[in-house]
Amino acid sequence: MDAATLRTIQDVFASLHTPVRLLARSGQSLLPADGEAFYVPEYLPETGYVEQSGYLFAAITGSGHVLTVRRSATASDTLLLARALVEALLQKNADTDSLDNALRMLLSKGLSPADVQALAEEHHLPMDMPRVVLLLHMVRTGPGQADDALRDLVPLDEHDLLVQFDRFTATLIKNMSNCDDEELHEFANALHETLFSESAFRVTIGVSEPVATLTQLHTAFLHAQQAVDVGLLFREGENVHFYSQLMLERFLAAIPPETASHYHRLLFNADTAPLFTDEMLDTINMFLDKNLNLSDTARQLYIHRNTLVYRLDKVQRTIGLDLRHFDDAMTFKILYHMKKCLRGQMPPTVEGNN
Repeated sequence: MDAATLRTIQDVFASLHTPVRLLARSGQSLLPADGEAFYVPEYLPETGYVEQSGYLFAAITGSGHVLTVRRSATASDTLLLARALVEALLQKNADTDSLDNALRMLLSKGLSPADVQALAEEHHLPMDMPRVVLLLHMVRTGPGQADDALRDLVPLDEHDLLVQFDRFTATLIKNMSNCDDEELHEFANALHETLFSESAFRVTIGVSEPVATLTQLHTAFLHAQQAVDVGLLFREGENVHFYSQLMLERFLAAIPPETASHYHRLLFNADTAPLFTDEMLDTINMFLDKNLNLSDTARQLYIHRNTLVYRLDKVQRTIGLDLRHFDDAMTFKILYHMKKCLRGQMPPTVEGNN
């Protein structure tokens, strides 16, 4: 049993008046995990219980675990009630695991329309509903399990689905029926802040565009995945990346490496190396980030406005681009980012799936 299931069973036991233990078939006590061990009867019936050495023992159907209580006037009732509660919990978890496995297949590989329809009917999922996929890419920064942290910290509305893929990746399928784009942005950023402050994981979130039906979730998953990949490559320092806001970056990521290398060297080469010091590149990038605003850039860099003008004039004299003009600034930005196309080649794009 995983840690989350054990915690839930522990909560169930806490509501009972008579102390109940959960044992492994070997007799080792799992709840409470106090090092105690018991001699479990060799045969335990599927229903009922066996009394031995002052304790009552009952098998949990299909789990390989055993419940035991000390003999008392109410022990048998407590034991059978505990078994019914635990078996109901395990059945619920089994249903959840079945849904999670089906959703993993749907998201990562896609299913035929007929299989999607069967999935929807089996698990009572609405076929037609606006949804987005939020892909959570996690890097451990301390102790703890990702699935435990997400289960406790990710808020789920009706029809929202949280699927753990592996120790690095989880996917939140969010119902957008009562959520507009602005609220989605607020939700994604608030989710990142919560996970950053309350868990042992550094999280990057990729957000797809809305899709209308379950059959489109595979495309949405690929878009969310690409948002993470492209965002990490081109927007360092940001943690939430929306697929719809990465059009330029997606275009750049699709450029063949030999083409990217050719155009990058037109601007960044041995002749221009003395110009593009770290200080100059920091100045230019800040100027671009501040939407070509001289005053805001000078203030942010703690330099005089005339110093900034001098640096921009120097760039114009050396490479012929006046970064105060939008077209020249965009040319610089694109050629500058070409180096990132070389640093991390992206997987094939999924633009055609729109």
